[in-house]
Amino acid sequence: MTDRLNNFIYFFNEGVLLLFSYYIFLFSDYSLTAERKYSFGYLYLGVLALSFFVNFFTIGVMYYLSVKKWLHLKKERKAYQELQLTKVHVEQVAEQAEQEAKK
Repeated sequence: MTDRLNNFIYFFNEGVLLLFSYYIFLFSDYSLTAERKYSFGYLYLGVLALSFFVNFFTIGVMYYLSVKKWLHLKKERKAYQELQLTKVHVEQVAEQAEQEAKK
């Protein structure tokens, strides 16, 4: 899952960077009127905000997945330790029963 997510973020960020490199020409003196530049400026800010949102959302998803995996491993580790304790307890009870049978 994280590999697909990393690939998506990589290509998304590369696409946004490519789009922003084309935006440089829209803000030059050789292009549109001042009103159009303001309109494209707001569009630029919108794409920038979208980029921030997507990146922070992805960080949140990756953090959630890592915490979920950590909690699952912790639960498995606790179950394994309880199983080991039960196994030791069963062995001790079996040894006590053998000692009592010998008496």
